[in-house]
Amino acid sequence: MEMAGPLMENAARYAGTRVRVTARARALLIEDDGPGLGTADREQVILRGQRADERPGGHGLGLSIANDLAEATDGRLELGASELGGLKASLSW
Repeated sequence: MEMAGPLMENAARYAGTRVRVTARARALLIEDDGPGLGTADREQVILRGQRADERPGGHGLGLSIANDLAEATDGRLELGASELGGLKASLSW
């Protein structure tokens, strides 16, 4: 939940109307239909305190916390483009 929470909160915040969560053995995929992120922004937003926008609320910590926890548990967080049109956050171990 420490990793899934920030990722789902982020997806809900930026989604247009839809968030999809898929769980499999040793993997969790969270997608939204929001504006998504470009490749350079995906690399930047996992750094503590970095944000891709200036919307009020949020502090640029959620994705970096999820990334740090994934790494601490021998996992990996990958950000990519979702089939829904927005961001896809994939946690795997």
